[in-house]
Amino acid sequence: MNKNDIERFWSKVDKSGTCWIWKAAIQNKGYGQFWLDYRMQLAHRISYEIHFGMFHGNLMHKCDNPLCVNPSHLIKGNQSDNLMDMFRKNRQVKQDGENGPRAILTEENVLEIRKLRNEGKTNVELGKLYSVHPGTISKAFTGKNWSHV
Repeated sequence: MNKNDIERFWSKVDKSGTCWIWKAAIQNKGYGQFWLDYRMQLAHRISYEIHFGMFHGNLMHKCDNPLCVNPSHLIKGNQSDNLMDMFRKNRQVKQDGENGPRAILTEENVLEIRKLRNEGKTNVELGKLYSVHPGTISKAFTGKNWSHV
């Protein structure tokens, strides 16, 4: 990396706050990207390299901001460290209920199903009504699934 690359890099950074925010290309996971050596590279890794030298391991953001390139907010860590940090800070993706990747029913559906089951409708009848397996109705009704509703 030469002086021009470094100047070009910093021209894309807003240093006005404690997090130095990347203002250029962003990848689909929310991390900044910088074109260097004929390929896109993660901006926070370039910042780390400018300040501390080349590092081939994993880096973590202490600030939890994927657009931050402040080297004082970056620490070395492996995937296990990153997962423990995520759980400690309660940043894990919530995938229960409607947020689940395979969810068919909505919370409103589940409330209706419970009401209709209490009124005497069967799992089979409700399964046909909601286009799901009767077992799905049973689990929604009993709270085995959708226990948060």
